[in-house]
Amino acid sequence: MASPSQLITANGTPTQFLPLSTPWPAATDCASKLYQHDDGRMLAWDPFYGRAFDAKVQSCHAPEVSAWWFQTAPPITTYTALGPSFACPQRYSTVQVALLADDTPYVYCCPSQYDLLVPQPLTKAFPSQCVSSIFPGQTFTYLGLTETTKRVLMTSVVRTGTVTVFGVPVNGFNIKAEATSSSGAPSRTDSSVPRITSDIPSSSSSSTTPEAGPSGSSSPWA
Repeated sequence: MASPSQLITANGTPTQFLPLSTPWPAATDCASKLYQHDDGRMLAWDPFYGRAFDAKVQSCHAPEVSAWWFQTAPPITTYTALGPSFACPQRYSTVQVALLADDTPYVYCCPSQYDLLVPQPLTKAFPSQCVSSIFPGQTFTYLGLTETTKRVLMTSVVRTGTVTVFGVPVNGFNIKAEATSSSGAPSRTDSSVPRITSDIPSSSSSSTTPEAGPSGSSSPWA
């Protein structure tokens, strides 16, 4: 069970920490809740699915995660962060841990069997941190867009090429954790969290977007 939230003022911006100290359990079918974004791209593990299409899917994410995900992007009046104790949800995996100011770890999590494309702190840009591929011959079901922009349940078989699915990430501070990257060495990247006092970590370096795309080495699709 999560601990009570903590509200700390940093650089004049109140920052609310929502602890997520234990992995949030989710049903196995949460991974199959895909929908077609307005621009045609496929999204999975999006809290928006439960809010807009099927209320039962809201249990796929902890309430703390939904509060973090639906907040307005910085600069804002109050920033919501997951932490200072944080664990990836049960059906997610740690894909990178970045060292922020004072060597504080910031943990990036992606749905299991998704690849890390680019570390992406909270932003209102399209969620591009986590990607998966559906390969030729694989079948998937999703809420697709019709000509009237309404979404209906569709089933599709990939004939040629691949279909890229973006999974919504879950990222947070784990102040007591040891920070290492996937290569085993400490890593640094940029964060969109506010610059703050010594009580809360702040970012100190700039990020770069990898030139290579996802490895495509795994797929959660049947």
